Amino acid sequence: FFSQVGHYIRLALDGNVVEGVEIRKPSSNGAQGRTLLASYRPVRDEAGEVLGVSIAVMDITESRRAEESLREMEEHYRTLLRLNPHVPWVLGVNGEVMQAGSRWEQITGQRLEDAYGNGWLRALHPDDVAPTIEAIQTTLRTRQPIDVRYRVALPNGEWKWMHSRGAPRLSNEGAIIAIYGVVEEITCADPGAVPSPEATPIGTPSREH
Repeated sequence: FFSQVGHYIRLALDGNVVEGVEIRKPSSNGAQGRTLLASYRPVRDEAGEVLGVSIAVMDITESRRAEESLREMEEHYRTLLRLNPHVPWVLGVNGEVMQAGSRWEQITGQRLEDAYGNGWLRALHPDDVAPTIEAIQTTLRTRQPIDVRYRVALPNGEWKWMHSRGAPRLSNEGAIIAIYGVVEEITCADPGAVPSPEATPIGTPSREH
């Protein structure tokens, strides 16, 4: 243990202030050790000569364990996203994409960083952009789930139908925090999933007459 702190004590004895030193203290009984955050300051007399070192130590073990657990959960989540055949997405309160799964890039060829915000709309068929935006705005206004179909451009220049569904997450006051959803490819094995040319435009909310 002293091998970790001896260097900083010598620095303080030389008149230096050393703060925020993270130290791993091993356990004597084989259990998991502790993590400490230490600061070292020189103690001076009235003439300014260094008499010793003042050491402040804080135990941050639980905080570091929580951070490690969070990192593990995030890596677990990222692994699931990579394996998921669907594309998870998150829209902010302005209706723009905040997060999206990497499979979007695989399907469309559009880089994820280019898809954030409203960039993903550039991958949609021109006829489907306005109805899709309207569907998003309707969810923002009504706080109701979104269910929309649209075509995206594939890297080979062809168009592919996609089905996107999601629902808003609300605060205790009922305000939208974000909209969470997934978009999946519509395959030929999904009968009736692709609207006919005469069908209502994609994403247009149904209206009672």
